[in-house]
Amino acid sequence: MQIPSHLTIKEAVRTSLLSSEYRKKWSTQPDLVFDSRCVSTATSENPSVVERKFLRIIDHVLLLHSGPINKIEVSNSYRDIIIDVNAMADINQWIVHLTGKYIKEFVLDICFDQRYKIPSSLFSCQGLHHLDLNYCWLKPPTMFEGFRNQKSLYLNRVTMTQVAFNNMIAGCPLLEKLTLTKIDGLTHINIDAPNLKFFEVDEEFESINFDNTFQLSIRHSLVLLQYLAGIMPTKLPKYTIYIKFLYTRMHQREKEFLLNKMKSTSDEEEDSSPKVRWGI
Repeated sequence: MQIPSHLTIKEAVRTSLLSSEYRKKWSTQPDLVFDSRCVSTATSENPSVVERKFLRIIDHVLLLHSGPINKIEVSNSYRDIIIDVNAMADINQWIVHLTGKYIKEFVLDICFDQRYKIPSSLFSCQGLHHLDLNYCWLKPPTMFEGFRNQKSLYLNRVTMTQVAFNNMIAGCPLLEKLTLTKIDGLTHINIDAPNLKFFEVDEEFESINFDNTFQLSIRHSLVLLQYLAGIMPTKLPKYTIYIKFLYTRMHQREKEFLLNKMKSTSDEEEDSSPKVRWGI
């Protein structure tokens, strides 16, 4: 007897009512995804009622769950559930509970009525491979030295200090993929990540510096391309000669401008210009 992996959490909980065998299988599932399909979001229903139902379902599942959890995702792509400040204590408790589960992937992509401060307990999850945070405030503990096993980091609408960001990246030696969008509190980015292969940014910074990123491919948003074209010196930084792949969207004139700048930089070195793939 197996529970199909495509079932939503709500459907899986219903199957657990059928027999003790189903309940045992459901309560040991290693991948948990909580999204808007867990609750009814009918327009006639009070948003605060929907929010409470959503939170209670997650509480219920985590309370009954036994065994390891590889992945937990709490998301709401439709943005029809907004967590108020009084409910943030519930999320704190989920994260505390997860610290003993050796999770590898954590996704928090729900709307809050104000930035949610990530509790210090999350920074003790050293088994994390993938971390995806949205609408949050990150303030790592003083003794935090990074996620030593992390390979992917996605930050969207996150607030954090310059020092906290630099220390976090430097403390992730296995980091391969980094995505930054709408970050508050950063003006200068320093990235020291020897295994970094993919970097995507949708934000305007005064400077972006790379160290030991010789495997890097880079994907620029339009914002960064405008930044490169208008603010950078006449030549791009030498780290661009190590870029193996550049994906971007721009007009023909901007393409020629960027290619010429890259060529003028790479001509001084033995390496050739990076391969460029143009989006439409």
